[in-house]
Amino acid sequence: MPPGRASQSTVLVVDPNPISLIATAGALDSAGYACFCARTSAAALQVPNLSTLDSVVVNVGEDAEDALALIPQLRQASQSPQLPFLLLADGMWAGLERRCEVMEGVRCLFKPIDPNVLLDLVQQSLWMPHLIAGNRQRGTRPRHLGWVEL
Repeated sequence: MPPGRASQSTVLVVDPNPISLIATAGALDSAGYACFCARTSAAALQVPNLSTLDSVVVNVGEDAEDALALIPQLRQASQSPQLPFLLLADGMWAGLERRCEVMEGVRCLFKPIDPNVLLDLVQQSLWMPHLIAGNRQRGTRPRHLGWVEL
């Protein structure tokens, strides 16, 4: 999506490392996404009280179990059982992608991250059924490329 064209989608970025948190949120922001940032799971669980989330990007960091445990907690807090997640993991977490395959709406991307791939995967996650249902609940029309207003 070209810079300056807002996607009207909100993405939560959870990352314990402040440098990679800023880099990930910066890439998403430059593509027009509204971003919330959190460095801990506890902080991430407060975000659904502030805004409706459309997607979540989590840097697994040193604790894959904490990242996986955050998925159902954040889905419950946001009242969106199909909220999509993208986990960013180091090579030491090889096999994590198989654990994600059994979880609906969860993908795993291994570092180093190509910003274009990150943006493509986030955009793909926004076409999931939760977004359509969320827009119906809010009484708004989706404003993504490809939607037609009649």
